[in-house]
Amino acid sequence: MQKGLFVALIGVFLLTACGPAVQAGSAAVGTSTPFQPVLASPPTATPAPSLWLAPSVPTSLRDQVAAWGLPFDSSPDQAAIHLDLAAPTSDAPAVTWVYALVAAFPTLTDGVTTDELQRAWRGDLSGAFDSHKLIMGPSTLAAFTALWGQPDPSTVSATGGDWVEALWSDHSLWAIVPFEDIQPKLKVLTVDGQSPIRKDFDLASYPLQANFACTGQDCA
Repeated sequence: MQKGLFVALIGVFLLTACGPAVQAGSAAVGTSTPFQPVLASPPTATPAPSLWLAPSVPTSLRDQVAAWGLPFDSSPDQAAIHLDLAAPTSDAPAVTWVYALVAAFPTLTDGVTTDELQRAWRGDLSGAFDSHKLIMGPSTLAAFTALWGQPDPSTVSATGGDWVEALWSDHSLWAIVPFEDIQPKLKVLTVDGQSPIRKDFDLASYPLQANFACTGQDCA
């Protein structure tokens, strides 16, 4: 836009310079010019497409997307670009986000099975989950609700507070957290023998993962 205005101003200057000179002391009234300069309209900047982030998008991924510099939109219907869980049949490029099942470090249990984990999700606290409930952040709850269905609120809940402190204050609580939120005060429990902190970790057989994809205008 600044370049367009600059070009327009140069055009006005040249047109004025080409007009008839007015001698000092003479009247300018009645002096005609062969043509009148026309100011070009400055180019209109194309607004940046707006971006909608699903509630399931983890905080770290939200921070990375903020670097795109796009305006956020609270309505998926109005936004040109969506970042959401990838549809199972979608061929859009996706990023895989890994989560972990964690507990306070002194926890004796080393691992659970996928079946035990999903039964606890549905309200059945049995096996390794005997007397243990699950907590997690709102985005994690939204992600796994989309993947596994609505959880039983008596055994699964969201927390927006200091969940690390909550695990240490109440050892009956375990948590599902994004991989980047693992801390030294936490013990990572295996799921079907797999742990994302081990060198032999096999992502393909690990249930605590979610794929996120960008869809809509200008997604590559």
